Amino acid sequence: MLKHSVQQLRRLTFELRPLALDDTTLGSALNDYLGQVEFEARVRFQLVDGLASEPCEQSRLVLYRAAQEALTNVAKHAAASTVIVALSEDPGGHCLRIEDDGRGFRTAALGQRGLGLRFVRERAEAIGGSCRVASKPGRGTNVQVWVPRR
Repeated sequence: MLKHSVQQLRRLTFELRPLALDDTTLGSALNDYLGQVEFEARVRFQLVDGLASEPCEQSRLVLYRAAQEALTNVAKHAAASTVIVALSEDPGGHCLRIEDDGRGFRTAALGQRGLGLRFVRERAEAIGGSCRVASKPGRGTNVQVWVPRR
């Protein structure tokens, strides 16, 4: 258990400033992260990278962190068998969508828990973006984060 805790701490420390974002595209960085999570969570992930342009550094960090938080929630709580992670863009900005086929939850409960998703929303809103969470018990969850083009 101690060895596992040390590994988790090292990973968290590394992820404070994800170096992967310095050396590659957001899609590639997420693909690498999905490989790690897939192995640990035993969930099948599919990345759909529809970005024609790369978001600015601040937006990349917000989207990457949002993906980490949402995927951590999927691994811990969803009991999902499939998760789709999609990156897209429109003339105004870039979007991350994470959709799972897991157990879902009542979104009204986000006010009492869901601190991580609250931080995702605050980070997105701080740069003019948004975060929407849609879920119903037994029907999976959809998290969508949009950030403006800069």
